[in-house]
Amino acid sequence: MEKIIKKSLIVLICATLIPILSWADKARADSPLAKGKKVMLVMSYHEDYSGEKDILQGIENLLQGATIKHYYLDTKNNLALGPKKAEESYRLYQEFQPDAVIAANDNAQSLFVVPYLKDKVKTPVIFCGVNNDATKYGYPASNVTGVLEKKHYREGISFAQIIVPEIKKIGILYKENPTNRSNLSQIAQEKSSYTAEITEILAVNDLEELKKNLNILEQKNDAILTLNMTGIEDQNGKGMEGMEVQKKLAQITRLPIIAADSWELKSGALCGVIQEDKEQGQLAAQMLLDIWQGKPIKNIPINQNRNGRRYININTIKNRGLKLPPEAIIGTKIVMIDN
Repeated sequence: MEKIIKKSLIVLICATLIPILSWADKARADSPLAKGKKVMLVMSYHEDYSGEKDILQGIENLLQGATIKHYYLDTKNNLALGPKKAEESYRLYQEFQPDAVIAANDNAQSLFVVPYLKDKVKTPVIFCGVNNDATKYGYPASNVTGVLEKKHYREGISFAQIIVPEIKKIGILYKENPTNRSNLSQIAQEKSSYTAEITEILAVNDLEELKKNLNILEQKNDAILTLNMTGIEDQNGKGMEGMEVQKKLAQITRLPIIAADSWELKSGALCGVIQEDKEQGQLAAQMLLDIWQGKPIKNIPINQNRNGRRYININTIKNRGLKLPPEAIIGTKIVMIDN
């Protein structure tokens, strides 16, 4: 089995590495429109958050030559300070006088773009990583367009059933926050098309509640689907990083975990079909290039991510004594648990 996996991994690397590198080099070489431009990037979360890093990488790949300033609202760690952080980011905007603004994820829209920039300035604003219906923020607006983010829950569940065909019922654990409310709305709209039944959805605010609600779900489910649990409090009331929470969950549950983010896979989840945050950044940056090439922002419609990639955690596969069918390996990214 390990030999099969290694061979498949080599094939996957050989098939994808050259085009990926060529695309990245082309993106860097083909960005004369960005040269000399100033871009302000306002992120909803914190600098070490993996999704923000990937969005930034996607943006920087296409906007080589631009001066990019970042501001992090840090709302996963402290939502209450969000309005104050947004006010500070507006002061930075006034000082920096950027040629464009990119605002990532939902909190940056509600706290920063809508109160300070939407229909109030001429600066083009591109949003990305937004889970909510764009109309909630009044988008599109005279100076705003962007990219919606949709998770691949349906595809992730179907993929998990290839690996563990016994999965028929799934319970959901999530941290209460604006982003997860949007994620739950997506699930509510599409769950009738899932190939497994969603039996119960339970919020988790601290480690004790995690253990209690996990015990409830384990009684009648075959798998757990997790929605970003960054910010769950430890025994001392301190918010935890999502990877730390996921690792604890993976250690104490007997059920396989279906993930919606790549870092959850590296924390011990079994598998998932993951949207690439880098794609969000690339699509947002391309919209700016279109604007700088002369295309009116009103002619740039709101877009949505399309690409998803299958992931499996090989440590979890081995620890659970699972056998991978060939169709679960080909084209799948294999990861290991981060220590």
